[in-house]
Amino acid sequence: HYTDTHSTLPNDRIQAEAIGKLLRHFGWTWIGIIASGDDNGETQSRELKRLAALYGICIEFSVKTAPDKGKNRLDIVERNINILKGSTAVIVVLCGSVSSLSLHGPEYENGLIYNKTLIIPASFHAQLDVRKGGHLHLYNGSLVLTRPAKYISHLRKYLETVSVSSRPNDLLLEEMKAMHFNCLSSNSDMNDKYNYIGHRLHNCSRDDRLSDLFTQFTYSTTVFRTTYHVYKAVYAMAQSLHEMQLYAFPLNLDKKHKLQV
Repeated sequence: HYTDTHSTLPNDRIQAEAIGKLLRHFGWTWIGIIASGDDNGETQSRELKRLAALYGICIEFSVKTAPDKGKNRLDIVERNINILKGSTAVIVVLCGSVSSLSLHGPEYENGLIYNKTLIIPASFHAQLDVRKGGHLHLYNGSLVLTRPAKYISHLRKYLETVSVSSRPNDLLLEEMKAMHFNCLSSNSDMNDKYNYIGHRLHNCSRDDRLSDLFTQFTYSTTVFRTTYHVYKAVYAMAQSLHEMQLYAFPLNLDKKHKLQV
């Protein structure tokens, strides 16, 4: 786990250092890197390369995932195929916001990536493409870094009692039910999205609380990972604004103030 005292998200430098020490511990000194084509992927891969040099780890190849669209997509795919075909490294580190769907493109078909051990960062998006039968075997033997789990009592109480009928215009709640419990929503675009990625949506009662569906699906309200970091960021901002308010109006300092988030 990463320290979460001074930042709202795991620090890229700390994560890269953890991966570097892991590679050194197992004697994995010949690796490849697959990074997302965004700032996050660039930052993480750059930090990993810096630490790899310090730990005596050689990087055979470093590629970026192809964009979903664009005139240079096919060129990037072809280049990645050629690099992966000729690679001998069996340890591959993912960097940035690489998603599971992006690893199922043409450049990773035909076993080009399946015979390699993946080291997966906390920023990895695990979204299985059920339309292609899933690719769980891609992650067999992978090592995954996760964000620390935290408990948020008020959020748990809310999630276990709220229903669509009590919040009829809450699209976030409808999306949660579609994502985690395969419930049809009132939004056709949302339904199309989840049907496209393989969810088999069905009608759910609008009076069903999320807690009524917990026994049928795996969904936890006792621990939160990314959710907790969002909660902490909002709380930090609210606390700062609260302190600024007290400073700006010192006459109110003799009154009791209680910050609730």
